Amino acid sequence: MDTKFIKKALQMDKSAKTDQHIPPIAGTIFGIMLLIAMFGAIFGDGRFSDAVIGTWVVVWMLIGIYILFALKVASQWEKVVILRLGKFYKLAGPGAFWIIPIMIPHRHGLTTA
Repeated sequence: MDTKFIKKALQMDKSAKTDQHIPPIAGTIFGIMLLIAMFGAIFGDGRFSDAVIGTWVVVWMLIGIYILFALKVASQWEKVVILRLGKFYKLAGPGAFWIIPIMIPHRHGLTTA
């Protein structure tokens, strides 16, 4: 077998996967949201009920997770095709843009046999 071909194929596979990352700005905002949740829980201890503190933490964590997956950044030389429910929505880039990471498709007009 040709080992150069295998090495090249493995290298191409690794290079394709390295581009799929979370933008640093989204990670920073996520960290800030976690700090807000943590400090709110610390300062609210003894002042508010556990249910209120738990709700505070969960809400801030959900906002942070949404931002982590919704905020994307395209490099200067990139354009990104944004699809909504499998259909073309717009062409974005370069720079920061938002996507909707969790979207439940509306199935009207579909029937099952």
